Amino acid sequence: KQEFYLYFCDIAYEGSKYPIFYIPFSTAVKEDRLVVEFDAQVYLNKRALEYVVQQENERTGKKGTLRCTADRIVYLAQQEARFPQFVSGVIAELGNFFQLDKSLDINDATPRVAKNAAVRITNACYIALFDNSDEALLNDYEQILQLLGAGADTPVAQAFKGLIDDFIHRNPDSVAREVEDEWDALSVPDRLVCESPIPLNGEQRQILMALLRDRCRYITVEGPPGTGKSHTITAIICNTVLNNQSVLVLSDKKEALDVVEDKIISTLNRVRNDKKFQNPILRLGSTGSTYAQILSAGVMGDIKAHYRAVRKQHEAVRQTIASSCAALKEDIEAEALSYGDIALSNIKEWAALETSFDGDGQPVDFREILAHEDSVPDLEDLHSISKAVQELGAIQPPQSSIAVGLGLNGVDSIDGLSRFFKAALSLEEMLGRAESTYQGAVNDLSLVRNLSTADGAGLSAFIHRYSDLRKPLIGYLFSRRALDALDQEFRVAFAFGSPDAPHVRLADIERIRNIAQFLRSEMERLPSALHGDGLTLCHVLLRLPGTPLKVSDPRNS
Repeated sequence: KQEFYLYFCDIAYEGSKYPIFYIPFSTAVKEDRLVVEFDAQVYLNKRALEYVVQQENERTGKKGTLRCTADRIVYLAQQEARFPQFVSGVIAELGNFFQLDKSLDINDATPRVAKNAAVRITNACYIALFDNSDEALLNDYEQILQLLGAGADTPVAQAFKGLIDDFIHRNPDSVAREVEDEWDALSVPDRLVCESPIPLNGEQRQILMALLRDRCRYITVEGPPGTGKSHTITAIICNTVLNNQSVLVLSDKKEALDVVEDKIISTLNRVRNDKKFQNPILRLGSTGSTYAQILSAGVMGDIKAHYRAVRKQHEAVRQTIASSCAALKEDIEAEALSYGDIALSNIKEWAALETSFDGDGQPVDFREILAHEDSVPDLEDLHSISKAVQELGAIQPPQSSIAVGLGLNGVDSIDGLSRFFKAALSLEEMLGRAESTYQGAVNDLSLVRNLSTADGAGLSAFIHRYSDLRKPLIGYLFSRRALDALDQEFRVAFAFGSPDAPHVRLADIERIRNIAQFLRSEMERLPSALHGDGLTLCHVLLRLPGTPLKVSDPRNS
């Protein structure tokens, strides 16, 4: 918040000293040098001089004024080599007004003092560190107040008065809701296509829409650094120029004007065929002002020549822009209609499938598939497979062991999916052999609901225990209590589903044991992709309706 100033020539009155001129400057260290860069404008300490004049008039009874305080800011680019004469003129007027004992020559570096009984003026120079102040804004504000106080009916004074009245005596009309409603009513193509030399988002488009309304006189754009405020200002400027209007950009910070100017120049250069064309940007107070270039006879002649050259092509360019915008809107509308036919559920399915194949194995690169126009059948096949896998994994208990047994939890790559279906085909063949070897195996296995590899050995143990209880000739005559206990134990262990007592269906239980032993031996030759208890899996599959499974049908597979 502070800045360096160079004070030169001062005036002292009643123990207080004020600089007559001051100019801001910045410093920077470059290698082993200290670089000092001065601003493009010098400030005249108008308020201090007017204060001293007022006090001196009261002391002496005079009513004089100074002509030199009419302008507070001196633009060096306009003064060029005349600046020393300007400073000398101010010092000479002060000497005459205060009737000092001698004149000061600013071309003489020797310290000089000119004075009267109350006022002292010197040619001293100082370097000061002072708080930043917007000198130009303060100067304009004071001039406007003077105009209003004097009752002047100038456009600037009336505009300022209207500005104050709008915010103090009446609230500005808000058009925010109207602009939002107008934006919401636009179609998608109309929102995305805009005639502008720079890209615009929705918020920036709405700002431009608001500016087209007669009741919209003030717009506030807020946001932290980097959110596009300068970009929005540039868009407003370009839109104004394209509508054959002039625009004035003001800022209390030099850096903000630098950013906007760079953006405008960059935008104009992109649409200029001739890089030598003078951009019509007049930057007041900047070093190297373009004032002379813009208004020079050569530049004006180039502008007129350029206008005559492109005048006949103007309508063709407008038609090209209009047709390009129309074509863009049609393409966007067609694209939107095409994507409108896609169900969100399908997108979720693809996302789930892509995620499930993104494991440690070989991933599915869907972008590579989509890059080929003839990949639609492959995508359809993957879609069918994914639905079949999802449906198989969603089977409710006790059939949920199918998902585990077929290795669904490990299918996370193309290789895993391949192993999964190879295992399923092998399993189908094995179940077919079981059916052909043991006719009615499904009916036999339906007697028990719990059957695992460990239970297969348990069946043999129960069969031996039944054999021990059964005596030749008399059967179970003298072992009824032990038989009932064994039947109850068997029912609990294997969820026996027959209304008959287990010992009555002992022949069927022996057949189930033989089927289990066959399945265990067959399971040892199946691919390792199968997980969990293989006998449990086979038991469940053989009891499902429509067995054996047909892998050729994607839904069954």
